[in-house]
Amino acid sequence: MSYDVITLLPKRPENRDILGAISDIDPKLRLRTRRGGTIVEIADQKGRSLVAIEPTQQVDVLHEAERLLQPGITEALPTPFWWVETRTRADGEWSLSDEFAEGLVRRLGGVIWRSHTPSEATDQTGESQ
Repeated sequence: MSYDVITLLPKRPENRDILGAISDIDPKLRLRTRRGGTIVEIADQKGRSLVAIEPTQQVDVLHEAERLLQPGITEALPTPFWWVETRTRADGEWSLSDEFAEGLVRRLGGVIWRSHTPSEATDQTGESQ
């Protein structure tokens, strides 16, 4: 099961914002691109992919984000705003998506939406779904 974190920002993040948010987590983490820059990932020193970062999207219609995520999530955002989505597959790496999103919000303001919490990904027997 993947873990998705969507960060809605009042302005487009610049490279320094993204690199700063990664460095805040661990200065040894790296940003890397693959497939000609269409895939951006946070990777460890060994080059292992930890978090995939989707291309940043400008959102011009507030209600579209509310329809997709949750009602009221865009209340404090201007129009347009920016959508940054990360995806993590390994349970142990979920915190990296959270910390990255939190780093962007510290720098630029905004709100964070999470696809679920770790406890929601565990069934009643304690095994991951």
